[in-house]
Amino acid sequence: MQVATGISIKSVFEQAPEASLRSYVGEPTINILKAISPDVLTRQSLIELAATAYDDIHAIKCEETRNQIISMLPLDKAKELVTCSPLCRRVEVESLG
Repeated sequence: MQVATGISIKSVFEQAPEASLRSYVGEPTINILKAISPDVLTRQSLIELAATAYDDIHAIKCEETRNQIISMLPLDKAKELVTCSPLCRRVEVESLG
């Protein structure tokens, strides 16, 4: 039996580039936070915002957010997902790296 090791969505965000986090959280939210207090936009606060921006199930069901999360996955986890998930079979492993 093959066992997938998995990865939490929050840990994906913790490893993601800041630009990806900003894109996931959304420029309107980023702009509002900057207007209120520019110093609140630390890497850690972006991670927390990304982790709470959407319910995990909604984030995976919605094609746009799902694709954003997949693009932030470490390469080995993206390949694992492609090989074991019918949800993501259409993603070509070659395009992941």
